[in-house]
Amino acid sequence: MAWGSATQRDVVLEYERARGLSRAGSWCALESGGRLSWQAGELAAASGGGLVAQLCKFSGARGSLPPVLLVHGASAWRGTFMEQDGGLLRHLLRSRDVWTLDWRASKVITDRWRDVAPDAVPEDVRNMNLDLPAVRELPAAIEKVRDECGQTPDVLGHCMGAAIVAIALARGTLASTPRRVVLSALGLFYRGTVDTWFRADERLDAHALAPNGPWYLDFASAADLPEPYQRAFELWRKTPYLHCQVPFCQRISAILGCPYRPDDIGYLHDVATHEGLATQFGVMPTGILNHCARNVRRGWSAPYAGSRSVDRTDLQHPERFAQIDKLTLITGAENQLWHRDSIDRMYEWLNRAPVWRRERQAVARLEKRVFDRFGHQDLFLSPLAAAAGSVYDYVLQRLS
Repeated sequence: MAWGSATQRDVVLEYERARGLSRAGSWCALESGGRLSWQAGELAAASGGGLVAQLCKFSGARGSLPPVLLVHGASAWRGTFMEQDGGLLRHLLRSRDVWTLDWRASKVITDRWRDVAPDAVPEDVRNMNLDLPAVRELPAAIEKVRDECGQTPDVLGHCMGAAIVAIALARGTLASTPRRVVLSALGLFYRGTVDTWFRADERLDAHALAPNGPWYLDFASAADLPEPYQRAFELWRKTPYLHCQVPFCQRISAILGCPYRPDDIGYLHDVATHEGLATQFGVMPTGILNHCARNVRRGWSAPYAGSRSVDRTDLQHPERFAQIDKLTLITGAENQLWHRDSIDRMYEWLNRAPVWRRERQAVARLEKRVFDRFGHQDLFLSPLAAAAGSVYDYVLQRLS
């Protein structure tokens, strides 16, 4: 069975069940005219066009805590929070219900569109950017969880999932503000490693892909990447940075930067079958990649359409973050995709708001944690994350 095929539904369900997880419900978001409507049921049963998201509920221990919504990064999916043996998701189920949002850049969503004729792919999929999920599916998902549970969920966003959460907060697009928020690896500031900045400064996003060509990059395929990304890959292969011989790692590292520390995820990295890295990563929409490149060049988040290099729209209202009871910023000390400086700068920017400085409480409302021996995606995928006092325990503490 293959991801993206007609059997995808069975593959996803088997993946979850193999990790001891069972959904209590799922809803698909269908988009029409810029508005979303939720339809109960599996992705395979979603009727109509404009599929952009899936919301899933996992029932946990009943208590006083509100549910938590987990938001993955671009090209990934909710599986980020399910490794190993249920991962962070199972850890959180000990104290509350957990919901997951697979937004429009999710592997399970893009797999539905990649085999569709180019002229039949919706415009908002073909020209995807970070503004769309921050304004549409994330606010709609939070309200859907609130309608179903009677409480606004706490939220954890990772990578581009954290980016869209931060954008939504900065722009005031959420009708209900979560009480507790964890932003992992990113907020409103974009700092990559030196080679990441060089790649962004090459302005590959300025080169328009053919109108009928692919709207995504497939790092798992043996076929050439679209120009000019293939040229960048060929040049990168001549550098001394080939720390890994896995073709997927080389291709994704050449364009994005290595999204994990291979040393501690051997159970995925060293398995050359559909049970390995293919379970975690799908295609990367070029619209998302191009929006990220613009943000890397300026150093901070700004709207995609018509934004200038000096646009500071997203940095005008730090007080909106002060509506959160507990705000937590985390990353890995060895993150090769988003440098820890992304989180450091977010923390410094927030601390400029007087509300954070003048309140002294036993439990800090604003807190930053940089975990040693972690990179980016392995912050959740590594077995080390489940150790006592490590990532999972810390997240649980900050969401309680």
